[in-house]
Amino acid sequence: WGIRSIVLVPPDVIFAIDKSTSMQEELGLLIDYFDRIPSKLNSAGINYRLAAVVDDDGCVNGPSPYVDSTFSQADITTAITNMVDLSGAYGSNAEKAFTLWDAALSDSATAGCNEGLVRPGAALHLIGVSDEGEQSGGHYGTWLTLLQSYVGDPTDLVVHGMGGDYPDGCGTATAYTGVYAATVATGGAFVSICNDMSTNMDMLADAVIDATDIGAGTGSFRLSEDPVVHSIDVSVDGVPMATGWSYNPTTNQIDFERDQIPLDGSTVTIEYIIVGECTAA
Repeated sequence: WGIRSIVLVPPDVIFAIDKSTSMQEELGLLIDYFDRIPSKLNSAGINYRLAAVVDDDGCVNGPSPYVDSTFSQADITTAITNMVDLSGAYGSNAEKAFTLWDAALSDSATAGCNEGLVRPGAALHLIGVSDEGEQSGGHYGTWLTLLQSYVGDPTDLVVHGMGGDYPDGCGTATAYTGVYAATVATGGAFVSICNDMSTNMDMLADAVIDATDIGAGTGSFRLSEDPVVHSIDVSVDGVPMATGWSYNPTTNQIDFERDQIPLDGSTVTIEYIIVGECTAA
């Protein structure tokens, strides 16, 4: 007997970007290719929010506290350009991603400068970008415990990184220690800052998508085993759904009709007999 129960958790994505002098070339490329992440998230039907922080206070620069699926490509480029603020000076926390994330998240509460950036019940995907090692000080595990306090479930915090290869670095970039360890601990992705920026952004987008349940926003849910089709029962928040969905044998998934897609935060339960199981009385 197979049972899959899923709580739909949308992602809030926050970049902590080192904008020190040695990062100027990388920052220009990051801005040029930044829209690849929201583009891929939009294509996957994921309900996301995305922002970048660079200043010591953790406040998102510019008039938009985040971008989401309502932004055009041009608006996304304008927003990220404002957020990174290349013309502005960098502060003492430029190479301290953990410190920047903590400042940004603490200001996401009511009346903070980032109010509305983080949604209750959302997963947090934190992406660090630097050509230096993480310099917040202290053990990365201590920082993870602090950052996990901003989500209801510690497993909803995922750290990703773009930096010098671990353990030896690459080119002029030193190994992105600390953040690399956090990606391993939380199951996040790590990409080399010496690689092609467009490829890196695609890989980071894919990592967010892979960590977000395929049903979150798309209305499609993969099954882990092959079902006996007539045995499939679907419920949303404990309410049986006799209609409004169908089984796709090609992809082995349940597809909800567009007007029946469960809302973020809903619990979808799919029960079925696995092909090959003995069902005789």
